[in-house]
Amino acid sequence: MSDHPTDREAKQAAEEITNADTLLPGEAGDVESESLEDARTWREVYEELFLFKQQMLATLLKQRETVQDLGQHEVVNDEVLLTREADRLARRLEFWQREVRRRSGT
Repeated sequence: MSDHPTDREAKQAAEEITNADTLLPGEAGDVESESLEDARTWREVYEELFLFKQQMLATLLKQRETVQDLGQHEVVNDEVLLTREADRLARRLEFWQREVRRRSGT
């Protein structure tokens, strides 16, 4: 069995990246709940994911000059995708930060 995603998995991932409204598995039910603990959990998840994407983007920007000119198009594509993902994660993080404040009454 290959460790590489199938074409179908790659297409699904690309669609999720470009959809600003994509939620993580299990998140939709917690959006509707009033549980403060759920909101704190999702805030932590999105903090971790956002930081992870930011670190990936920083590495890409730092090392982009090491890629030959013929490969720069691929680097630009990666930057666009990572930026788009980071933006989506930032929006979800902001949502859960607001939810923590609202649910805690602060």
